[in-house]
Amino acid sequence: MSSTKRASLAGLAALSLILGGCSTTTPRVPYTQAEAESADVPGMPSDVRFYADAPAFVFERFRQGVAAQAQARHEPVTFLALSSGGADGAFGAGFIRGLTETRQRPEFTIVSGISTGALMAPFVFLGPRYDDTLQKLYTDGYASALVKNVNLLNAVVGNAFVDSDKLGKFIAQYIDQDVLDAVAAEHRKGRRLIVISTNLDQQRSVIWNMGAIANSHAPGALKLFRQVLAASASIPALFPPRLIDVESGGHAFQEMHVDGVALRQLYVAPDEVIYGGRSGAANPIKDLYILVNNKIDPTFKVVDDTTVSVAARSLSTILKREGRNNVLSSYAYAQSHGMGYHIAFIDADVPEPPSGDAADQFSTEYMATLFARGEARGRQPSPWLSHPPLSTDPTGHALTAAQ
Repeated sequence: MSSTKRASLAGLAALSLILGGCSTTTPRVPYTQAEAESADVPGMPSDVRFYADAPAFVFERFRQGVAAQAQARHEPVTFLALSSGGADGAFGAGFIRGLTETRQRPEFTIVSGISTGALMAPFVFLGPRYDDTLQKLYTDGYASALVKNVNLLNAVVGNAFVDSDKLGKFIAQYIDQDVLDAVAAEHRKGRRLIVISTNLDQQRSVIWNMGAIANSHAPGALKLFRQVLAASASIPALFPPRLIDVESGGHAFQEMHVDGVALRQLYVAPDEVIYGGRSGAANPIKDLYILVNNKIDPTFKVVDDTTVSVAARSLSTILKREGRNNVLSSYAYAQSHGMGYHIAFIDADVPEPPSGDAADQFSTEYMATLFARGEARGRQPSPWLSHPPLSTDPTGHALTAAQ
């Protein structure tokens, strides 16, 4: 979600911390750190997930496997990262549609998604035949219904301001067995769909191999697939966390997973790969595409002199910079590893919602407008930029040391 939107919800998160002692939720089964580090999802193959801070060889093994199958098909490896953005995901959905309409859309070998990007990811991964579904996610009114009836009492006695599993039901409308089977078929071809959640117990990003889940044909595959999507998009305090069943050494327990954006806003590779320089293995990725469902540069706003406004704006500023750092690191990664770099993001002149209220942020009218802007951008002859904006000075004049 955008920095503004996340900040407005940050107040809800802070309040839930204050009221946490009043909760009447069921106590969780305790488990140790050692058990956490060796936990597996029952009935699933071992390759359904790894951690974003895992050693570089884990990711290298993952992408080299993709490269081998792509080479057999005589196709280049392309990677698309879909960022967080909440309702602003409507921009990305429109952008993808615009690419389809002008036949400028690659078939992405690997697609990653976080938060709203995770909700988009299966349909972007499956190609143009799901463009109508992608549009409906943001413009048919279902998304706006998710944030209706936000209730303070729910946070006092429960674990979120939205009491029912609205997000889970929303996802179930669109993710059915046919979608699961389609993802599994693409996985067998060598393409990969990955979704990122935050394991709140461990404070670590989890990289879920969604195609491996779909292709497992396990009885609980569809449930887990939906759970992971919901986890990645579960804004803390607004939506309930997802408790995912795992086991270690015969001990069954549940991990708590929330919005992937708690730790990062987009995902292209583990930190050790991004910041560790070139590895011994050849990089198989030819082109890296970054679709940011957000504005990258700082936005001006006269902040009210109140505790909530100052706190929200301060957190917004931190998150804005975090998102920009994610973008810049992806560019540096592409440059150092010889990849083509392509990025699209929401232009600075796109109007913000009229208020910070969730109802305004997720209004169908606002999302439809953003979808149209994204679609228009995707139709342009050169829809992608070859590098992110490297300066945030709105005047365009770099300050010298003498100044």
